[in-house]
Amino acid sequence: MGLIKGSLLLDTKQFVNERFGPDVWRMQVAGLRAVERAAVLRPVSACWYELSVFRRLLHAVCEYSRSKSCVVMEELGRFTAEREMSGPRRWLPHLARPCFVVQNLNLCWRRMFDVGQWTSQQEQGTLALKLAGWEGDPPLCEWSTGYVRRALALLGWQVEHFAHTAGPACNETTCAFNAVVQLGSDAVRVRKLTSQAELLHMARLLAQYSRAEELARLIVELIRVQLDCADAQLWVREEEGEEMRLLCTSGEWRRGSHRSCLLLETRGLTVGRIEVRHVQAQLDEAAAHLLDDLLPFMASSLANALGSRASIPGAPRNDDEAFGQRLLSARHLWALTSRQADVLSLAVQGRTNKEIALELGCQKSTVELHMSHILRKCRADNRSMLTSSFWSLR
Repeated sequence: MGLIKGSLLLDTKQFVNERFGPDVWRMQVAGLRAVERAAVLRPVSACWYELSVFRRLLHAVCEYSRSKSCVVMEELGRFTAEREMSGPRRWLPHLARPCFVVQNLNLCWRRMFDVGQWTSQQEQGTLALKLAGWEGDPPLCEWSTGYVRRALALLGWQVEHFAHTAGPACNETTCAFNAVVQLGSDAVRVRKLTSQAELLHMARLLAQYSRAEELARLIVELIRVQLDCADAQLWVREEEGEEMRLLCTSGEWRRGSHRSCLLLETRGLTVGRIEVRHVQAQLDEAAAHLLDDLLPFMASSLANALGSRASIPGAPRNDDEAFGQRLLSARHLWALTSRQADVLSLAVQGRTNKEIALELGCQKSTVELHMSHILRKCRADNRSMLTSSFWSLR
């Protein structure tokens, strides 16, 4: 059985309307059972519906497109990924590292389905992804292929080859995908940030850089564009107590320009500073305000690229340690018990209450009780808000 989020039904409706026209959508809906039609005609994005409704819609679209059904299903999957993983509502792809999100695809999957469990392995430019506990069929497999491939691209990967290697269509109980990938090009089109959504997207891009020189070039160019400056210089300090050195500069000095300085600080240490020269006496306040929110991400990314995180006491050395520190912060900030922290750690990784109960060896009702206490303590209305609050912790 299983449930799907109403947003998938809305995505499917929009896709069919754009691809084939409103008349075809009405024809597909008319072929459903009366109970299913009620759900499809007026779905609520935040509500959950029977997975069977989505299956029947896919089969109806396949039957209409016939010989092109495989292509259409993959197109719909890509369309869904665009809708579900882009925009300011989708905090995870903006804030997390691509490798971490691939390792935890359940965080994205649980926004759409309450069934299925993802696992992944990454080795020398290849990804092996598996989806277990998923009663798929050919249309769903083809939809999943388009969805996962586009999702990887949105998460920052350049996909050179992608194949659906096993699944119900191949008489297998687990869907499997293999991909040849590499992190996307470092060439980023720099433009002025005007919204919080653009800021979060840029923060995610900054976190992907591993080479300090490339990251520095992006930072100084972004500073120049954001503040409309004639010149920007990035100075860094790789070890505490050392003098700062000039790492990168952009633009030309102008006679009569004004000078401002921005500090890059992370975990109580100054990683570097950005010096800018501008013709106007005052900087654009709105642009500078957005930039101020981005400075901590710049400092953290720069510290990683310089390899200075190892010299910062208590700094997490990998994603597991980073997760552990967030969990510790959540426990103290929200006054959680040890058991509540255990439940939280699994919930924010996309596990259902049933899966958490099996993992912890307790009843599902016990997990539900813990979850209600956790939601109350962190003042979250639902699990999505709880997960967003958790991954926003530093």
